[in-house]
Amino acid sequence: MERNKPPDPDPPDIAFAPPSPNFPLSHFADVACSIAESQISSLPESQPSSNQNIRKRPGDDANLPSHVPPKQQRNQIGRSRYSATDKAPFIVHVSRLEPQPNASTTLHPVTFGMFLVKNNIGNIVRDGVKKVGRNRVSVEFSSPQDANSFIINGILSKNSYVAAIPTFNITRMGVVSGVPSDLSEEEAKNYLEVPSGCGQILKVRRISRKVFRDGISEFKPTETCVITFDGQVLPNRLFCFYTSLPVTQYVYPTIQCRKCCRFGHVESICRSKPRCSKCGHDHPGDGCSISEGEAFCVLCSGNHFANSKSCPELGRQKAIKTIMAEKSLSYAEVSKTIPPVSRSYANAAKSTNSSQSYRKTVFLKPKTHAPLSPSYDKAAHQRIINSPLSSQPDGCALNNPFSGSNDISSLSEILIKVLSTIMSNNPQIPSNVAHQLVTLLLNIKNGSTPNSVSAVECEERVS
Repeated sequence: MERNKPPDPDPPDIAFAPPSPNFPLSHFADVACSIAESQISSLPESQPSSNQNIRKRPGDDANLPSHVPPKQQRNQIGRSRYSATDKAPFIVHVSRLEPQPNASTTLHPVTFGMFLVKNNIGNIVRDGVKKVGRNRVSVEFSSPQDANSFIINGILSKNSYVAAIPTFNITRMGVVSGVPSDLSEEEAKNYLEVPSGCGQILKVRRISRKVFRDGISEFKPTETCVITFDGQVLPNRLFCFYTSLPVTQYVYPTIQCRKCCRFGHVESICRSKPRCSKCGHDHPGDGCSISEGEAFCVLCSGNHFANSKSCPELGRQKAIKTIMAEKSLSYAEVSKTIPPVSRSYANAAKSTNSSQSYRKTVFLKPKTHAPLSPSYDKAAHQRIINSPLSSQPDGCALNNPFSGSNDISSLSEILIKVLSTIMSNNPQIPSNVAHQLVTLLLNIKNGSTPNSVSAVECEERVS
């Protein structure tokens, strides 16, 4: 039933979301260029002449549309210049004019930075030039006056560049409930009042819901409206006929292409080859008969369809859109802060369909290990370091009295024999030594030291 749905005259994501990198910039460039021409027309005549020469190139007139499509006119919501009350950052998006939608024109930030230096365009933040798309760079200026002067600079049109302020940097979007459905969008814009300190209402878009009657679908307006405010402040409430209506943050819806299964654009403007949402091969998914158990997601490599609500990439895209609305950033800036969905090798191998193998399996006996050498024997080591056990019972040594007299007497006899042998076998011992030996011998023998020993006795003993 969704495929039979009539085209939405004002789809929400196309009207307010930042342009996707895959979206053709030729129409957007025409709109911004026409705005720049309206500002340049007030300058001296020497400047717009270069812009007119570019518009008269034979190659450009044949490829660029001569009028701005109504759909692109709705994209230009809000001011085209910064005001003195706006707060930083003062960002300007620059892109190169594409001769054809599928020209695949690229714009490198370093190359464009060289262009700015050569043309003496200053007052740019040190790291102000950043890549935000395939053919788009972001330039951040120090003041709103510098950003406005850069937008109307004729050097851009001479080199086929177009500059414009991103809508999300000068407008805020909110959702208001309770607006009577019998009021038209224009009447609601006139009757709704903003509190002091907030910008005026630029656009009111009523949300419709799809209902079926007798098998026919139709859209019925609701009391919920999406409101675009001028400036960088989102009011907390609005007033309508002396009634306060709360305002909540509007989050960009997540859209997915049915042709290539990517996010950020719809099938009507897709320039990629068709990819199956069931098996991931290069063919449309309508005629694929693969079951969900054998499905392969081209976004996260999971075992589900690419348009499944359980896909992790869908959750990542919703988180990106939420941060874009809360912090007023572009898609490229937010997507760098959220890591892409990846699948580990273990999970991929775990879910791989096993196939029968015809290889012959040979079972080999495990090799026997070499005999181990004697290692540390704890019991033997303990036996070595333990104290020896006594053959007698404990306490026997304390019960027996000490008797050392026999040992001393036997020792005295041994010393007497040793001294006698020395004195008898050595007749040439000096007299003083012989005297001391005799004295020692007498002391051992008698147990006391004599007062004196005669020399005659010593000589006799020695002889």
